[in-house]
Amino acid sequence: DPIWLDVDLIDFEATVDELLTNLVDSLVNTIFSGFPGWVKDAILKISGPIIDVIGAAIDLVDDFEEWLSDLFNVSFGLGNILITLLADYLANKNPIISLEDPLKIMDETDTGLIPVKIPIAALSAQINSAEMVVEGTVGASLGG
Repeated sequence: DPIWLDVDLIDFEATVDELLTNLVDSLVNTIFSGFPGWVKDAILKISGPIIDVIGAAIDLVDDFEEWLSDLFNVSFGLGNILITLLADYLANKNPIISLEDPLKIMDETDTGLIPVKIPIAALSAQINSAEMVVEGTVGASLGG
């Protein structure tokens, strides 16, 4: 059940970083064309961290929006809301795991025994980088 999604169609930090790097590289090669290569390399090496700071400052707004989304568990932005609604709709129509309730744990036998089934409640799933863990309450502990 997707809670919220954040999709960035354009990575502004990477785009600005690439544009500024190409601009500085072109300017250094044009303005300092008669200088030795080590001078150009030194200027480019000094400008690199400055460009990184500018890119990080531009990405700060997106990072703040993602922090707010994490804090309030809601997606900000019309595009993100539409993608979250679409993902929620698709997840409800095509679940990753579907379990019958009560869950059959033993089939009926030829000797006439009925199938054994147990009720399931509070089913949840946690996904990390290595696995998906499904947890739930089963059996007699469901009584009220």
